[in-house]
Amino acid sequence: MTFDWTTQEPPESFIWLGKNGPVSVRLAFGPLAVAPGLVMAMAAASAAMTVVGGIASANAQRQAGENAYQDALARNKQLQQVAEGREAAAKQAQAAKQREGIEARRKGDMLASRARAVMAAGGGGVDEKIISGLMAEGEYGKDVALFEGDETARKFNQQAEFDRYSGRAGLASGQNTRSAANSAADWTIIGSVGKAGMSLASAYAGGAFGGSGVTPSSPESAMSAWGKLPVSKRAPGFTDEWGVI
Repeated sequence: MTFDWTTQEPPESFIWLGKNGPVSVRLAFGPLAVAPGLVMAMAAASAAMTVVGGIASANAQRQAGENAYQDALARNKQLQQVAEGREAAAKQAQAAKQREGIEARRKGDMLASRARAVMAAGGGGVDEKIISGLMAEGEYGKDVALFEGDETARKFNQQAEFDRYSGRAGLASGQNTRSAANSAADWTIIGSVGKAGMSLASAYAGGAFGGSGVTPSSPESAMSAWGKLPVSKRAPGFTDEWGVI
């Protein structure tokens, strides 16, 4: 009978129909001797594990990018709140200094009014220079208070703007990190699928499918395809057919 090496499990022995007559050949089964179906199953399992591993790595990359974005989002929210607090503090500082300025001018006016009354009661006349000086002192106190309030508010607002800018910059960086992580994850999956495909193609080229590209042309090549070696020496000549004992 004729044995099809591309579809059947190799036998323990076979008859080699050489030109000088039939030769009995027995096969030695080594540790690498496996059935073609098992080879293909192992190759498919390896390819599947490669893809699964790639997907797991890609998911980890996506999660890392998402975590970076969420951290940046939370940080931005926090900085916006800090900025709002600084802006409120700026308004409060201005309002406090405005009240202080009003009080300084009121005191100047009060002192000027009292001095005028004292001068008039003394009968010596009113010295307008003194009166003007007291009023100017109050006005100066008011201006100083307003300046201090504006300066404090300016510093608060400046810091608030820096906080807002830092938050926006961090958020943009987080978005870029997430985008880069998603892109890297896509390439990780593509790479794993490509690697799996190459593994399957290699298994196919190695004879796992029994395709025409690896159909044995001799008993030696057929046995080598399944990792088995003949014990007997090669006959002087052979044909392209062999039979099973």
